[in-house]
Amino acid sequence: METPDTKPPEDIKRQRVSQLESAARFSALLAGAVYATGFMVVTIHHSQFGIVEFGFLRPRIFVAGTLFLILTLLPILALSRLFGLFGLRTSTEEGGLIGLRTRTDELVPASREHHAALRIALGCEFYFVCVVLAWICGSLFFTHTENLRPQGLNLFCVWFMVRFVSTAFQGKLFNKYPGRCMLLSFVLALALFALAFRYGDSSLFALSLWFYFVGILTLFYYHVLQTPKAREHQWERAALFFLLLSSFFAFNIYGKVKPYFGGGDANVVVLHFSAKVPEFSGDTAHVLLLEETESGYFVLQQETNGHAFFIRRDLVSEIEFINNKVQ
Repeated sequence: METPDTKPPEDIKRQRVSQLESAARFSALLAGAVYATGFMVVTIHHSQFGIVEFGFLRPRIFVAGTLFLILTLLPILALSRLFGLFGLRTSTEEGGLIGLRTRTDELVPASREHHAALRIALGCEFYFVCVVLAWICGSLFFTHTENLRPQGLNLFCVWFMVRFVSTAFQGKLFNKYPGRCMLLSFVLALALFALAFRYGDSSLFALSLWFYFVGILTLFYYHVLQTPKAREHQWERAALFFLLLSSFFAFNIYGKVKPYFGGGDANVVVLHFSAKVPEFSGDTAHVLLLEETESGYFVLQQETNGHAFFIRRDLVSEIEFINNKVQ
């Protein structure tokens, strides 16, 4: 005899089949979006070298799209933890107060009328999270990054001590002085921006900006979706933002990622020719390998930063990969 909470085996089977079909459709949609994004990123990146290659079935495209997805999800997850979006909450609401639990489990209080000031302060604090994420991801994915200059390192230590003191100040007095706390967060974020721009590595600075822009756009569209007039929003602007972000990623980030991770940074190789190549005088050449296709290789001479040129595959007898990146 069936109880009210027990479903017949046929219904359970149909439910599981429906779930599998939904998962398959979502996976296909995600794979298509990743591949389309990777194709856009690789094409934009190659355009700065004059490479026109529209071959669709290339693993490099899917890897580039996956890299784009990873470096997009990281700031979204960090922002979700900071603002308590999508159920990933570090914020709490107790007696009309909302705030963040610090590492000592103290509540940063803010009454209802000060929620806007708290969110602006958190938005400024989010840039510090983006800088830390950029340093971590840059050390892992980027081929070469420069360390902070000595003066910049000293200034950053001073900045960190000021931030540590300000965090204690905000944790105790935010609800009493919301405007001052918000202004303090803004000044600290602006100072960190100036330090990263003046003394930090340019590629890490670009990556921190990428993380910050992705996070702020995510926060904006999250709140748009919470409004009753979400259907009336001009969603075509999202496509424009996506195009701008993809171009920024292709020009400033993708080209710095190691080729071992599917990035666009060129491999330093030695080409051994089987026949005379007009562009080179000898039988070998040290070049930067940008792209390999079925018909040949797109390379760039190390001493130039201009357009790449194409060498047919039948003209190359051997490729020697150099481990050390030429600076």
